[in-house]
Amino acid sequence: MIDSFKQLQQLHPWPDVSGLSAHNFTLGGGGREVIEREIEKIRRTKHGTEPIFMVEIGCFMCASTRRWLAKFDTLHIVGVDPWPESLKEQVKKYVDRPLLNRLYPHAEDQTRFVEDIRNQGPKETGLANIQAYQDRFIPVQGYSPDALKGIADTGFVPDLVYIDGAKQPEDLEGCYEHWPTAKITGDDWHWGRNYGYPMRKIVKKFALKNDFGIEANWATWVLHKDQDSSLLIQAAHRSDLFKLQALATRCHKNIDFEEKLGRLLVIYDETNLIAAGSVAHSSIEMTLIDPLFESRAAPLLLTALHATIQS
Repeated sequence: MIDSFKQLQQLHPWPDVSGLSAHNFTLGGGGREVIEREIEKIRRTKHGTEPIFMVEIGCFMCASTRRWLAKFDTLHIVGVDPWPESLKEQVKKYVDRPLLNRLYPHAEDQTRFVEDIRNQGPKETGLANIQAYQDRFIPVQGYSPDALKGIADTGFVPDLVYIDGAKQPEDLEGCYEHWPTAKITGDDWHWGRNYGYPMRKIVKKFALKNDFGIEANWATWVLHKDQDSSLLIQAAHRSDLFKLQALATRCHKNIDFEEKLGRLLVIYDETNLIAAGSVAHSSIEMTLIDPLFESRAAPLLLTALHATIQS
């Protein structure tokens, strides 16, 4: 795999970013430690010494990239981002907003952030943030999913894919088509409340279609595939409360499976969740009205199912 990584390095060389100002700015909404846990799992299977390969779709200022490359010295990332010129105007909207205020409390620093991106260029400013890791990061400037085919054509196969792009189903479908064995993860789980959480809909639809379970933590989500995931998804898809109750009973004797059930419940249609939960636990309906609390509601639903069985 290292040969295909080197081939991609030749196809997508770094620009000269020496002397450029770097800004470790992120739009991320939390939960990145879940990705680090998955990378650590992969690292252990490779005995801590073999290279770990990742595709990151949507890099922007490369803040998450920097975090992961700094934490794992065997991690190699192929980053896909168009870094369009329109970002020069877009970043002006971040001035005096909470995300930029946290990084730069002073107005003059925020102004410099905007000016650096305008003068240096979006791509160059982002890469300046990770110039210490040039040997382990490849900048592929382009749009997913088209750029994914070019990466796959070299024979490159990542261990993990992280999607933080345009919130389109084609990103998920393209990753799974090219790299069916890769762990698929992403961002924006809680983005777009006023629009019905579009990324959740995309991920849930994909997961149901391909028998994946979903783990969600703040903005971050991870797809898991195993036999238990398939059973739970099939039961949820049929609105089969009896099957869900049987699976909950099994949880009582299997701690690992209980953890899986807790994380996989986020895939269920909210209407089915409320119908199942309200059977024995009146407060769960209120908990599930706001999808932001789905992951917190999972243990409550588990309790409700146990109560239903015992009543």
